[in-house]
Amino acid sequence: MPRLGLSWLGGLGLAALACKATVAAAPPAEVPGLRLPTARWIASFADKGGVSELLLAVAKRDVAAAAHILREGGNPNEMGPMLQGGLRTSPLGMAAARGDVATVDLLLEAGALPNGPAGTRPPIWNAALSCSVDVTRTLVRRGASVEIRRGAGGVTPLLAACQGGCPSVACVMIERGADPHAATVDGVTPLMAAAWWGSAAVLRKLLDADPDLLATDHAGHDGVYFAALRGHTECLGLLLDAGSKADRATVHGWTALMAAARSGCTSCITLLLDHKADPNATAANGWSPMQEAARHCHADVMKQLLAVGTSVGITKAHWTALDEAVRGGCPDAMRVLLESEAGLHAGRHHVDTAARQINARVKAAIASPAVQSRLTKCQQVLDEAKKRAEEAF
Repeated sequence: MPRLGLSWLGGLGLAALACKATVAAAPPAEVPGLRLPTARWIASFADKGGVSELLLAVAKRDVAAAAHILREGGNPNEMGPMLQGGLRTSPLGMAAARGDVATVDLLLEAGALPNGPAGTRPPIWNAALSCSVDVTRTLVRRGASVEIRRGAGGVTPLLAACQGGCPSVACVMIERGADPHAATVDGVTPLMAAAWWGSAAVLRKLLDADPDLLATDHAGHDGVYFAALRGHTECLGLLLDAGSKADRATVHGWTALMAAARSGCTSCITLLLDHKADPNATAANGWSPMQEAARHCHADVMKQLLAVGTSVGITKAHWTALDEAVRGGCPDAMRVLLESEAGLHAGRHHVDTAARQINARVKAAIASPAVQSRLTKCQQVLDEAKKRAEEAF
């Protein structure tokens, strides 16, 4: 076979990079989180005169001052600053966020509504987020609902407990009748939320409640997908051992293996492969786990995939995984591909094109010094590949 004779430093405009760009499947989903009100956050409003003395006293955990204000006619159901999702904070919600049982009791005795006034964040959400089981029990005993939803998202107290990673609060809610299957308006169940937040202890409690392992949100994501995307190996193992499928695709064709490749979680990759996930499964547009790993410069994941016989995705016209490694300026990912058996036979078109793309970026001199250093290493990787190819052929 003739020597390759590659023109390694040929000039190519930056426009070629855009023309060669590949488009991944729809980006991974996100489970929105709840934000807890803090004393500092309340103080920021106090400086502008935008918060009451009662709310400020509760934020400071000054029970004596709060009691005095209430005796003088302070309103335990006043509404404070806007917190999140169109919902405001309240004195009881602030006390619940701080896990302050004494102030919670004080406010309830003064007539505070256990669920908070309409338009405010339910206090039990904050108790769950802060993992305060004593406050949760107090609120439930005084009439707070374990199923209350407010705002547009359809969040429940149990989902807040999933974010808070609080199995004790989750148990209280389930014992009091909270539906372990209740989903948000987007179809996110507590099981999925626990997987997203890495709340393994809560997930175990939910698995005891016989959840629907086949449930997905409206885009087809399940708990396995979310655990893999966030790199939560323990949660992923719990779900797979419970019988969840390792190879389900979302409505856009994404699999958990693609999600794990994005996160760079090598232990998640191992778990999924052990449970027979297909390393060559692709989305409708051909996007693969190998491309996702290359795009995010996860060379160790790429090695794992190659070890089980994953294709590096070379066709006559394209080598998309190498394209992604080049665009990311990732020498380690390029080396994994070019040192593979398939990479040795990649031929003139792919390797020469990659070299011209890298050279164009170096000549453009628009990147930071750190990026320029990576690009120089990319050139070295390509030079090494040229030498190996010439020696082999």
